[in-house]
Amino acid sequence: MAQVEEIEARRNEQISALQRGRDPAAPMSMEAYAQIEQQVHAEVARLLTPDELLDYDMRNGMTSGRLRRALTGFNATEDEYRALFRLYQAQDAQFPSFTSTVTPAAIAARIAAQQQMDEQIRHCWAPTASRNMICPRGRNISSSTN
Repeated sequence: MAQVEEIEARRNEQISALQRGRDPAAPMSMEAYAQIEQQVHAEVARLLTPDELLDYDMRNGMTSGRLRRALTGFNATEDEYRALFRLYQAQDAQFPSFTSTVTPAAIAARIAAQQQMDEQIRHCWAPTASRNMICPRGRNISSSTN
């Protein structure tokens, strides 16, 4: 869709401008990056149906990138990818990766949520017990029992 491509091109220009305007030794502001991403998502959401937006989200953005990295070496089916994406999307909504203030309590909550998500993933693959799923940070969360 040409309008979505135009929005994405504007986003890329904004991110490039943000990178040019900062000290090269300093990290890019994740809050500023997230704000750009949120604006882009809102614009795209106005153009697409809910199903089209889900497909778009599953292929673009920080959540889909994080999921694709986690799935390296795992050949997920479309249904498996969709189920995992929904879990990752819910976790990313609850614990945005772009926050600059991280407290010990926030870290503990994120770890607990990650463990809960790992358990949900195990249940997704219970019918296919012979398959192993490697989740983020290389933890094996095989659905098989040893």
